[in-house]
Amino acid sequence: MTDVGMARIVIEDDVWIGFGATVMKGVTIGSGAIIGAAAVITKDVPPFAIMVGNPARQVGTASK
Repeated sequence: MTDVGMARIVIEDDVWIGFGATVMKGVTIGSGAIIGAAAVITKDVPPFAIMVGNPARQVGTASK
């Protein structure tokens, strides 16, 4: 079996994560971000971003 290693995931304040979403290792999700259901987060998410899809892409910005 291959050793996949470890890396910290950081989820800042007031983040919404939809059902079945996957957050990969080493990712930071910025404050106030919204992650859609079943989204796959492979890169850092900026604050207040709305992310959907696989791999996730930003489709908008949440109100502050």
